[in-house]
Order: sequence, then structure tokens, then C-alpha cells
Amino acid sequence: MASNENYQHSLSYYTPSNSRRDKLFLACGPIALLLVFIFFESSGLLPPTSPLQAPQDLADHYQQNNDNINVGIFLLLLASSLWPLFAVGISNQLARIPGINITILILQMAGGCLLGFALALIGTFFAAAAYRSGRDPVITQLASDLAWLLYMCIGSPMILQTFAISWAIFSDDRAKPLIPRWVGWTVSTISVWAIPTEYVAHCFHDGPLAWDGLLSFWIPWLWGAVSYGPLFLSMWQAAGVITKKHVA
Repeated sequence: MASNENYQHSLSYYTPSNSRRDKLFLACGPIALLLVFIFFESSGLLPPTSPLQAPQDLADHYQQNNDNINVGIFLLLLASSLWPLFAVGISNQLARIPGINITILILQMAGGCLLGFALALIGTFFAAAAYRSGRDPVITQLASDLAWLLYMCIGSPMILQTFAISWAIFSDDRAKPLIPRWVGWTVSTISVWAIPTEYVAHCFHDGPLAWDGLLSFWIPWLWGAVSYGPLFLSMWQAAGVITKKHVA
């Protein structure tokens, strides 16, 4: 409890320099999402390769797009470093909520860091798939499968992070909360959507629940943009609110 009180006390004065710092961190979020999108688009992975694609065809795809994939992987690894910084900016805003439980902040940071680590692993597996030419196409297929299945599994840290964010927003019971409560409801839908879709993608080779399907890939991308947009804007606005002390 003491550590929680001390942490909140250290953030009780929110200065213009704090605001500039946190806005820099918060900007890392949309930049990371943009880099992930550029990776998929430039690497010829949008639309995704099919789970039913023949090993030789898949190996040919990676070799034909080798240069673009290598550049895209660089951007994906950069995104993996930016997302934890985004989580830092979010935590610094959530910590300004009076009486916030430090457990919520830890969960949010853990989810953000795990998501960044997952992006780095995804980039590593895609890099392995494109690294060597002339090898057994089945090995390339295995590396590609690992990359796509791990991409589906990033729902786990995403759920952890968005759950903590929603929890923090709902815990602010002031008449004028730092983050509007409707943002909490919007963010929480990311968790609700990820559980029945991305958690079962490994069971399907085709259809809407496969990793290239409508429910597992396309709608989550669209809904993620809809959900993270308000979250980013509300956090950015909160970072612009300069306070000398918390008002209960």
C-alpha cells in the first residue's frame, strides 16, 4: 500500500514537461500500429498467405518478396520496441486517477511489454521463413506457420492490457473522470472479440476462423482501429491536462 501511495504522490504534480514526455510515449502507439500495417502490406502478406497453401508455393512467395520482407521485418521489430513505450504513456495517465490500485498499472504494463515481445517473435519467425533459399519448403512452411499462429496468439497480452485499461477507467468514480467511461467500454470490446476468434484460429485451416479469415484477421484489424483510436485521443487529451494536485 505504501508503495502505491508513494507512486501516486510522485505523480500528483503533472507539469508541462510531464505532458510533453507522455505525449511522446503515447505517439508511439499509433506509429507502431502503422508500422505493423506497412509490414504486412509491403511483404505481400496482405491478404495473408493461406493455411492451405502448398509448401513450394509458400517458399516461392517468401523468396520473391525477400527484399520487401526484410525491410518490413525491420519495421515490425521497431514496432515491437514502440508498443511498450505506448504502455508507459498509458500507465502515466492512469496513475493520475485518485486511488488507482498499482496492480492495475502493473497489469497494463505487463500486457504492453508482452505484446511488444510477441511482435518481436513474429518478426523473427517471418525472418526465418525468408532467410534461406533452396532449403526444404516444408521448413519454410513451419516457420511461416509459427509466425501466423503467434500472430493469432497476441490476443492474450492484448486482452491483459485492454482489461487493465478498462478496469482503471471504470475505477475513476469522479463526476468528470480523467478518461471518459465510454472509452473503457470501447476498449473492453477488444477483449470480448479476441477470445472467441483468435483463440481458436489454430483449429482451422480455412473459413472465417482461420488465420486469414474474416473473423480472425480482417474484423479484428478494423475493430482495433475503431477501438484504439478513441483510446489514443482520450489519453492524448488527458496528457494535456496540467494539474498541481489530484482533485478527489
